[in-house]
Amino acid sequence: MGNCAKIQSPKGGPKDVLPPKLDTALSSPFAKTNFSPRELVFYFDEYVEVKNAYKEVFISPSVVYNPQIISRGKKVKLKLDKREVLKENATYNINFGNSIVDFHEGNILKNFTYFFSTGDKIDSLEITGKVVNALTNEPEKNFIIGLYRIGSDTIISTEKPIYLARLTEEGKFQFRYIAAGDYSLVAINDKNLNFKYDKPSEEIAFAETDVNLPDSTTFFTLTSSFPNQEPKIISKQINTFGKATFIFNQIPDTLLVDSNLGSPLFSEKAKDSVHIYYSTELDSFKIFVHQDTFNIRPKNKEAFLKKHKLEISKVKQSDLLVTDTFKILMNAPFTVIDSNKIKLKDSLRWISEFDYNVSGRTLQVVYPWKSGRNYSLKIDSAAIRDIYGSTNDTLKAQCVILAPKDLCQYELTVKDLDEKSHYTIHVLKRDGSNFATATVQNDSTYTFHFKGIRPDQYDVEIFEDRNLNNKWDPGDYFLKRQPETYKRFKGEKLRADKDSEKIISWKEAPNIDTKTNTQKINFSK
Repeated sequence: MGNCAKIQSPKGGPKDVLPPKLDTALSSPFAKTNFSPRELVFYFDEYVEVKNAYKEVFISPSVVYNPQIISRGKKVKLKLDKREVLKENATYNINFGNSIVDFHEGNILKNFTYFFSTGDKIDSLEITGKVVNALTNEPEKNFIIGLYRIGSDTIISTEKPIYLARLTEEGKFQFRYIAAGDYSLVAINDKNLNFKYDKPSEEIAFAETDVNLPDSTTFFTLTSSFPNQEPKIISKQINTFGKATFIFNQIPDTLLVDSNLGSPLFSEKAKDSVHIYYSTELDSFKIFVHQDTFNIRPKNKEAFLKKHKLEISKVKQSDLLVTDTFKILMNAPFTVIDSNKIKLKDSLRWISEFDYNVSGRTLQVVYPWKSGRNYSLKIDSAAIRDIYGSTNDTLKAQCVILAPKDLCQYELTVKDLDEKSHYTIHVLKRDGSNFATATVQNDSTYTFHFKGIRPDQYDVEIFEDRNLNNKWDPGDYFLKRQPETYKRFKGEKLRADKDSEKIISWKEAPNIDTKTNTQKINFSK
């Protein structure tokens, strides 16, 4: 069959895999000059339909009113609004994106483009480039790219761009048929499809300098990020008795929690959430969280108290270093009512003297541990009482103190830093929490020397801290500030009782899939 582009369908017949083909003889003429059409008609070699025209079809220069796009049979018609006035001496480029598909098989005619000029020439300048995410270094996909006229910085929030382009799956873009002039080049993750920048809900990327055609470079790499946002509560769960949860867009550095309850509140942070534990006889009360006030009306108190049982929620770390604290997390804030019922034992004997303290839901046991030994903690029945009045049944938890043979030595070097720049380096545990931090300035190399650490995997994140605030900062279009350069590197799994070393070059590309680890990125410390 030669190069026939058909495959065998499951039923045995041939399946069409070719996109629709334009019939140029019947369709509106391409590259026509001195042309100001009110409608354009395109004929294809098979029945077609238009899908998601509002999202897929871009017209540059931008039009004020959305055109009407209709498919019927083998024909697609684009009809301009009767109020639309085309610009004089302008080359118009209409990109249909992935909107045109064949009716039966759904094969897409990708990026079908039509152009004409209202003047006597076709503008021929081009701009190409790509957009990558500042944190993941992965290509972006769902952005629109705009060329705006030079003017007020707020123009990206109030007007459509003059020229529009879209990103490919590889994060690349191309503007064609552009007139000479001065432009701002901006990429927006336009979630509401209004072709405008709606801060702070949309990611943005932008060229550092204005584009001056035909003199500027014609390839740009743009780096995207969300702008800095004011911390605010975006959702809440407040009506179940005993606990209120507030989810933030980002947790504020200083968090105020208060109430008119008359009894203690216990609050704790967890990633992007704040959990508040309380007990009350009131039907309603107010909680003040950050800058907001919430009226709490607890529900199902009796059902909660009937079901609730004070117990261990989690042992935070069961394999300890000799310098560690043994931490046990309960499922509710509690107090100790009989310290004689909290007992610690090693593999040989009960220990008569040790220290402990309670903070919210956490019991911390402090003792001069001996390496290589196992320890058991026993909390006898009714030793502790939580804020809901429940006491515990007998509870047990164990830990082991790692011996030198269970640990390792690790030398980690970061090189090829710019001596004129300031960097923050974080060594991260597997769960994304911080293990070690260093700030580097006036040096091209920094080395961590770790002795007697767990043989875990330690990742490394590095960012160029331009404003010396010890946290990574995103870009800000209105301040003309690009995102701080950020890279994250995956560490190897270390082996017990072995010396290891690793050298990372700041000039290397990141080697970790940060797209699936964004929630672990240390935006601030």
